[in-house]
Amino acid sequence: MGIQFIKCIFIVLVLVGCSAPFFIPTEQDIALASVNGKDTTLDELTKGRTVYVNNCGKCHALFKPTGFSEEKWKKIVPVMALKAKITEAEGDQVLKYMLVIREAELNRSTNK
Repeated sequence: MGIQFIKCIFIVLVLVGCSAPFFIPTEQDIALASVNGKDTTLDELTKGRTVYVNNCGKCHALFKPTGFSEEKWKKIVPVMALKAKITEAEGDQVLKYMLVIREAELNRSTNK
């Protein structure tokens, strides 16, 4: 039984390690954001993603950017930033990341 358990853990770790990274921002996302009036940089979005993955993921599953409306994200992120004890600037980076990636993902899904 102990060997089976170890095999199961190993398989889970391999599958998790091989899973796709969580919504990595691209230059294409920046271009779409710019067209839609949300000026940002790849560096800003990457920092927002890093804060989101490293902080928010400690307490709960990471929500997809498309999981909530823009209005809802604008309410959620400031509250959760306080709970996560991240700076206001980091919270702003997370919000920008979520909104830009949300828009990019919705755009990709409608253009398939």
